[in-house]
Amino acid sequence: MYVTEEPRNQRDMINVNFKLTHPDNDDEPLAEAALDRLRQTMTKGELILMRTLAFDFTVELPHPWIAHILYGMAWWKDKGRPPADPSLVDERIKRVAAFAWAVANQVVEAGLVDREPARIIAAVCIVVALEAHDEPLPARDLDQWADVWAQTTKTRITDTRRLIEHHIDVATIDR
Repeated sequence: MYVTEEPRNQRDMINVNFKLTHPDNDDEPLAEAALDRLRQTMTKGELILMRTLAFDFTVELPHPWIAHILYGMAWWKDKGRPPADPSLVDERIKRVAAFAWAVANQVVEAGLVDREPARIIAAVCIVVALEAHDEPLPARDLDQWADVWAQTTKTRITDTRRLIEHHIDVATIDR
């Protein structure tokens, strides 16, 4: 699904809405006074929405953080740089990365990207992917891993995981 932003004429939006809500009324156009009231209502609604969103329409996605964290974890000795030959990339890393990416896609589709920072969501996606593929956490425990790789705490990871698993059935994602 692609979302494109195209300017729409308010009158066109009002006319489409009117046609949808009054399918039997084919011939009668909206009176100019009614059209003005609807325009004012739409403008007020847009202002309320923009104030609620604090005029911030950009959302940071977890995907770049997944790549960053996994590169760091897999190739920390080489300062996070993968091998020049892609065939040398371990199949386990590829599976974990693909699964973490799929979980992140589900998080985006569920509209959860504005609930927690992208870095935290990415970390949760990686932890879920590691567990799904029975791969060990490359640290003494989750608290140490969260501190090093996500710059957060075990509690924050656990709480965010609960939020994600409340909205997404991770078991249904293809491994």
